[in-house]
Amino acid sequence: MTKITGNRKHIASIAKYDRFNPDLDIEVKVPGNYEVYSKALPEPMEHPTGGGKTIKWFNSFGVRIKGGNDANVEYTVTLDKLPSDTKLYYLDQNKKDIHKITEFEQVDNNRVRFTLAIGDPPTGVYP
Repeated sequence: MTKITGNRKHIASIAKYDRFNPDLDIEVKVPGNYEVYSKALPEPMEHPTGGGKTIKWFNSFGVRIKGGNDANVEYTVTLDKLPSDTKLYYLDQNKKDIHKITEFEQVDNNRVRFTLAIGDPPTGVYP
């Protein structure tokens, strides 16, 4: 498992995220020579519904073949639970599409987990 340090830059001024830890634990689920690494945090982006709503990114990472390109292999992402009225998103950098994460596994009282298979997804929240 690899810990990717998050960035509070876009959520620091929002009171409900005061206790939220933006760090992620990433575990690649398939055998192979893969590595997880930090990437630059994107600027907030307009929510797909528009209306001046924005998604604020708090973490950005990649999964790649060691020494190579990003790889679309299955892995789990474990993070602190978000406030109940918050929605979690990831950005498909290749297609520039924003996707809502709707399926979570409860890890314990404070943490949740979801599965992805995209090599470079920033993660963020709304509102």
